Amino acid sequence: MTNKFNIKEIIGKTVSNIYTLINTNVDGLDYVESFIELDNKTIIDIPYGFYDDVWTKKLDKNAISLFTNLSDFPMYKINKDSKTISEITSNYQSQNKQFQ
Repeated sequence: MTNKFNIKEIIGKTVSNIYTLINTNVDGLDYVESFIELDNKTIIDIPYGFYDDVWTKKLDKNAISLFTNLSDFPMYKINKDSKTISEITSNYQSQNKQFQ
C-alpha cells in the first residue's frame, strides 16, 4: 500500500538509509530504482520537480543498501549534539549578538 504526504512533512526527518535496485540488460535498456529510508521506518520515492506530494513505497527485496560497507569512508561528526537544524538555528538566533 502506498501513501502520499506533503513534502513539508520531510523537514526534520533523518535519512537513515538509501537503497538501490539495478537491473542491467544486454540490449542496453537498464533500469535503476532508488528508495530513501526516513527515520529507520518510512521508505519514500525521490521527490522530483515541483510536486508537493511525496509517495511512500515498498522496499524491493532485491534492493541493496548504499551504506552496507562504509569501511573505506572517513566518518566526521559535524553535529555532535544530534540537534536538528531548527534547534541549531533557534539557538543561534536567541544568542545576543552585538557589534563591537
